[in-house]
Amino acid sequence: MSDNMDLATTSRTGIGRWLELVCDGDEEAVQAALDAVGDVDEVEDVQELSEAAGVRHMLAADLKDDESVEWMLGEMLEQRGLEGFEAPEEPPAGAGRCTAVLQAFADWVPQHGYVAVALGDCDWHGVLVRSAYYDELAALSGELGIELQNPREAWT
Repeated sequence: MSDNMDLATTSRTGIGRWLELVCDGDEEAVQAALDAVGDVDEVEDVQELSEAAGVRHMLAADLKDDESVEWMLGEMLEQRGLEGFEAPEEPPAGAGRCTAVLQAFADWVPQHGYVAVALGDCDWHGVLVRSAYYDELAALSGELGIELQNPREAWT
């Protein structure tokens, strides 16, 4: 787990604050993402933002590659110091497994103070945010043009 800033005391706004929330205060990741995408008023390419933030902070799933999905989720959990998530055993592979794993993940994280959020595009992007900051993330997402969806609806 990396050293994190205190999310309650930072002063960034806009995309910088959005990145702080989805990167769980990882200053190095926030700065790297800002360097890559700039201080934009509207996010036009979620994939670019995902690549800039990195797999420890944003999910960019290929719905046929269940092994990569599980690895990415593991990276996100490790960065936050969360342990104990066990992916379901069935279905054994492919898109059905991706859906089952993502939905089980979305059900598991609230017990640990986080919310899984699907970003509203067709590429199966997602983030984790501390439950206490979900409303702020939702408001910022609206300002930045990032559609949020419930994982139960998006990851099917």
